[in-house]
Amino acid sequence: MKTALAPLGGDDAAQVGAVVRITRDVLDARVIGAYLHGSAALGGLKPTSDLDILAVLREPTTFDERRHGREALQLSSMLAFLPELGGPAGDA
Repeated sequence: MKTALAPLGGDDAAQVGAVVRITRDVLDARVIGAYLHGSAALGGLKPTSDLDILAVLREPTTFDERRHGREALQLSSMLAFLPELGGPAGDA
């Protein structure tokens, strides 16, 4: 059964792209796919929703890979909302 995905807005699409890039950078060729999951995939995304992304890998991650990925995602999230860097908070 196929499910049609609701189109993502510019900021949401940019965030998904950033997560996919970070996942590929950290886990390289072991990534089989990255899939939008949760409310965004079901068409229920709201302004306060988070974006859930499921990454399918060829093998388990190491502790260091998980730590590095978590740190990169946290930094990406913080930078997205700094007005001086042109994030959404600076779009006024």
